[in-house]
Amino acid sequence: MRESVIIIFLISLNQIYGEQMELIAGHVLFRHGDRTPITTYPTDPMKETDWPNGFGQLTNNGIEQHHRLGKYLRGRYGSILSLNYTASEIHVRSTDYDRTLMSAQSNLVGLYRLYNISDDKMPIQPIPIHTVPTNEDFLLGLNDCPRYEQIEKEVYESDEFKNMNTYYE
Repeated sequence: MRESVIIIFLISLNQIYGEQMELIAGHVLFRHGDRTPITTYPTDPMKETDWPNGFGQLTNNGIEQHHRLGKYLRGRYGSILSLNYTASEIHVRSTDYDRTLMSAQSNLVGLYRLYNISDDKMPIQPIPIHTVPTNEDFLLGLNDCPRYEQIEKEVYESDEFKNMNTYYE
């Protein structure tokens, strides 16, 4: 009930002030695009060599997904971004995996015109993608969490998990 009242209140605020409101900033968080399997089970006929770039790598479909997402973000939030990359307007951060870095790059290609037409020596506009060492990255939430560890242990010890694991061995 309380959630309904809050939602109705927010809708009312949007109707009253919506035209006067102006978007001044945005945060976008996304996961990498489609990727190949990270690992496989022992009897899987597909081996790592069957995947062009190996396990855990972004697929062509994953690249295209992020390119489309970048174009969508340009259409949706282009009013707060310059047409060309401007360092003071955007900060891109990624985990340090090929698939996440490539997803960010593909997204930026869709978000910006990365071709620097005025400079024949450097035809592509590079955009920095920042990373943080995993042990210092507090946004990932990978630090010790007793509740998570308890639930994970319960899953691994469950009959359902053991049966499924035995089936695929």
